[in-house]
Amino acid sequence: MADGPEQHSVPGVRFKLSVMMFLEFFIWGAWLPLIFGYLADIKMTPMQQSWTLNAFAMASFTAMFFFTQFADRTFAAEKFVAFSHLIGGLAMAALTWTTDFTPFFILMLIHSLFYVPTISITNSIAFANLKDPQRDFGPVRLWGTIGWIAAAWPFIFLARENMFLVSGIASLVLAVFSLTLPHTPPRKPDPGAEKFAWLEAMKLLKIPYLLVLFVVTFFDAAVHQGYFILTGDYLKSIGVPGNWVSAVMSCGQVAEILTMAVLGYFLKALGWRKIMILGILGHTVRFAVFAFLPSPPVAVVVNFLHGVCYAFFFATVYIFVDEFFPKNVRSSAQGLFNFLILGLGPFVGNFVWPMLADTARIDVTRNEFPPAWMFADTERNVAFAGKAPANSDVKIRFETQDNKPISEVTSKANENGEWSVPEQRITVPYGNQWYAIPEGEARFEKASRIDYRKLLLYPSGTALFAAVLLLLFFHPPKMKTPDDPAVALSEGADVPLE
Repeated sequence: MADGPEQHSVPGVRFKLSVMMFLEFFIWGAWLPLIFGYLADIKMTPMQQSWTLNAFAMASFTAMFFFTQFADRTFAAEKFVAFSHLIGGLAMAALTWTTDFTPFFILMLIHSLFYVPTISITNSIAFANLKDPQRDFGPVRLWGTIGWIAAAWPFIFLARENMFLVSGIASLVLAVFSLTLPHTPPRKPDPGAEKFAWLEAMKLLKIPYLLVLFVVTFFDAAVHQGYFILTGDYLKSIGVPGNWVSAVMSCGQVAEILTMAVLGYFLKALGWRKIMILGILGHTVRFAVFAFLPSPPVAVVVNFLHGVCYAFFFATVYIFVDEFFPKNVRSSAQGLFNFLILGLGPFVGNFVWPMLADTARIDVTRNEFPPAWMFADTERNVAFAGKAPANSDVKIRFETQDNKPISEVTSKANENGEWSVPEQRITVPYGNQWYAIPEGEARFEKASRIDYRKLLLYPSGTALFAAVLLLLFFHPPKMKTPDDPAVALSEGADVPLE
């Protein structure tokens, strides 16, 4: 971006940048926490759900290779954000009125294709207009987290079906508001530079410490996705009520606000490497505590580490990219790392963590009892599957051995007559037997539970491995990189970027 804006980090500009971040993440937070159950409720198959949820990951590929080029070299950043949120907002709002997979997926993909690039571009706008990004970016970016929380909590009380309309309206508001942001013009490529900004950004990965950061970011992004995939079911398995799971997970976002506010101070005090290692180790500690201390109060407390995990690694990576990549490719460099954080890491995580969850599943079927009902004593975190008439509704009641009701869950058989319910936490006095009783023609075929200690050590160990990689091989220079094509990028040596 051009040199001019970053010299004028005045209060009015910071206010506009904060509002931009608030709306940017309000849009995302309005629908993402709620869509997982919604897709199942509108009868999408597991494969259809995977395609829909991976629209974001697919959009990150396009963002890296195409869309961020506009902001870097051919399109004013604030106008790009306005146009993107206009199209993306209309597509998001239209999701309110369709449940068929094909139009639903197309609309979600259109929204993602235009929304995902704006995450990088809004970062670039902020960096270009803040006098001291290391100090000021954290306090501005924390308004994005506030926006996410502000969008998510009201839907405890509002109808979930309104999530796409609320998100779409917020996107249209940001489209209009973006036109008031400081002008952040494109930067023409230097003579001899690559035609495509993303190629210029990728060339910098030949520098060892940038390549190490690229690899580590992939691992941390995959682990981060594991948090969203695994934590909800884990919390329910240890006794957290289903309607409180989102609230418990939001505790980490409250901590994120606090961590963002002090990020600049810790960056100056500890430096890039130590801060990033602490961010990654937050995942290691959190998953290990989940594994060895399965208790709701403990889970709530350790979940506050989410703020450290996000701010100390991901937000720091964004600041680092702004410091160490030349201005004419910064948006594409942000897109390059967003490709990992929002694309490749989650894409791989969406397959790896459910697969590992299956390997950690223990069969607790009691074959000595009739298939019409099942009972258990010590097994209280159980998932069920069985058969019923095709497309029929299935209700399972949980009762104590003296026929006192505990709870009930519902499912629906598919066209092949197969039904299942996710793992349930059955709360009964210790030592009491309990029964799971299907109503009507439904019958049980299998009961199982997940060994969460075994499962959660996978992401904990992966994060530890990434932290060790960073400790051993990530050695960035202490100096801030100037925009000269040949700069000092390692201790005591000049390494040309061309």
